[in-house]
Order: sequence, then C-alpha cells, then structure tokens
Amino acid sequence: TQTTSHRNPVHLLAAAALLVSFFLPWVKWEDSKLAGMEFPAGNIFSVSADKFGLDNPYPQFSFTFYLFWLIPLLTLLAALLHIKEKKAGTPAVIAGMLSLSLVTVYAVFSNTLVDLGVATKLQPALYIQAAAAILFIITSRTVSPFLKVLFILTGPLLTYGSFRYISHQLENSTFSSTKNEKPAYTVNAEELIQEFISTD
Repeated sequence: TQTTSHRNPVHLLAAAALLVSFFLPWVKWEDSKLAGMEFPAGNIFSVSADKFGLDNPYPQFSFTFYLFWLIPLLTLLAALLHIKEKKAGTPAVIAGMLSLSLVTVYAVFSNTLVDLGVATKLQPALYIQAAAAILFIITSRTVSPFLKVLFILTGPLLTYGSFRYISHQLENSTFSSTKNEKPAYTVNAEELIQEFISTD
C-alpha cells in the first residue's frame, strides 16, 4: 500500500527563509545595520536613542518585545511538526503573524527616522522575511483560505494602527498647567529699569 506524504517543500522552504532572515540585517540607519532579532533583544531603541535622539516613548512596556522571540521558536516547531506530518497550522500562523507585525514595526519606525533627516534603507532580508511569512501562512495546513488572508492582514494592520495611535498621543500630549504654581521670584519693569541704571 502506497502512502501519500503531506509534506510541502514550499512550506519548509518558507520556514528556512524565516529562520535565516530573522538574524540578518533588516534595516540600515546611517552606518548601523539592525537585524530582525535586534527588536526583541532590546537594541532598536538603544541605537535610535543614542544616535538619533528617538527613544522608546513607553519603556514600561519593553518586556512585550520578548514576544517576538517566538518567531524563530514557533517557526522551528511548525517545521518539525510538518516534517512529522502532524498538525502545525497554529504555530505556523502565529509565527507568520508576529513576523509580519515586526516587519511593519521596522518599516514605520524607519519612516519616522526619515522624517527626522536620518538616512535609512530597508535591507533585502526584511523583504525576504515578509514574503516568507506570507508563504508560511498560506502553505500551512488545517487553516481555511479566508482565515489565512485574515491572519496575513491582521498583524500589519494592528501594528500600524497602534503606531499611528501612539504617534497621535505623543503629538497631542498636554502638559500640566502652571497657573496655580507660586513663582520662585518676581520682578516688575520699574525694578528692572532701576537696576539697569544703577549698574551704569
């Protein structure tokens, strides 16, 4: 009896591309090249703050960056399950969504630096990561075509929406009023004139 293999070489190729490109440079900011792994490693804002004065506006949420370490871990898990011909749709989809979200982070953040006059360039590995993530989701099993499209769009849209919201909040942030604050020192115009005359 002949058994039919359900292994998809395209799916495994996408997994390999995701894994490799995650550790390659995604962007070049001036003379700094930063890989996909630099974001969960916490180095993105270190570089942008030290070199370009653009720091993390919400450092209290930096712990959430670790979530993106799931990209290589879930990619590897999904690939191994696929080789064993077991269900791997969920880890593949999550890895792909996280990957597309991270690609969006790099793209919009680079665009912000461009607005600040920083020379930026997106690297080939970023495009490879995006294409591999889409392919990884599309070729995953046990997920309907409609859901695959939804998962591909959800990560980037949520990430971009969050970025725009944060930008809007920072641009329209208000400062506490000082009208009720007591002045440390007061002076009137007459006193200033007298002081100026007396020093001649």
